[in-house]
Amino acid sequence: MPEDDDIVQAEIEVLRSLRQLLDAPSEKPVTLVGDVILDRYFHGWANHLMSIAPVPVVKVIRRSESAGAAAHIARGLLSLGLKTRFFSILGGDRVGHLLAQLLQEEGVDTSDIRVAAHMQTAVKTRIFGSRESLIEREQLLMQFDEEPQEPVPPETVRRMAEAVSKAIPGSAALVLSDYGKGMVGDENAPEFIRLAKEHDVPVICDPKLTGLHRTHGATITLFEKRGLELLRRRGNFDTVEETAAHFIAEHSWDAMLVLGGQTGV
Repeated sequence: MPEDDDIVQAEIEVLRSLRQLLDAPSEKPVTLVGDVILDRYFHGWANHLMSIAPVPVVKVIRRSESAGAAAHIARGLLSLGLKTRFFSILGGDRVGHLLAQLLQEEGVDTSDIRVAAHMQTAVKTRIFGSRESLIEREQLLMQFDEEPQEPVPPETVRRMAEAVSKAIPGSAALVLSDYGKGMVGDENAPEFIRLAKEHDVPVICDPKLTGLHRTHGATITLFEKRGLELLRRRGNFDTVEETAAHFIAEHSWDAMLVLGGQTGV
């Protein structure tokens, strides 16, 4: 049974390898597999309530749209100078076409993104408001989600999985970004990880908390600080360190990287 110090040292070595990959980008591309969502934002003044209900009335003064979910990682890899093959599936609707356009405008290669003609593309809309006199104190008032009513077509998923499997052996790293929309599934994720390990390709997982079983054997698993704290409470662990150790052992991860927002990692 390895000592705690040995485990910590092994995790440090894994993180050091990741740092080396980022500092000295490989000629090989990073293979990114994940869901893409359109993030839509409305910003405005919320100076009064409706006359018939205690609901803020927002006078919209600004709106914006951007590619979200795994697209954030695609942009991040691009900013680090890492070649990336981004595998995802968009619906054939107006939102899907808009997402492809937004990604292309940001320099993200969309050649590996497939379109499912009759699928609806997911949209998350957030409404922010503040009193006109408190411009700097904007708050989120509401979020509403528009989700596909049907799962991603199985044949589209199968073809995408085949393309990913062919790309993995020649990759510098495999990144799985799971937002529960079908790109990282119970069947394909374990196979992607197995194939990557077979070819000594490091695997970085950005998991959905309800999909941790899909990350078994990952090299590094990413967590937001609040997500790890939620797991601590659910599991009745005393500390986040104990929580991390438990899940690293349970899912055979080499290391966990906790993202603390403004406080760093």
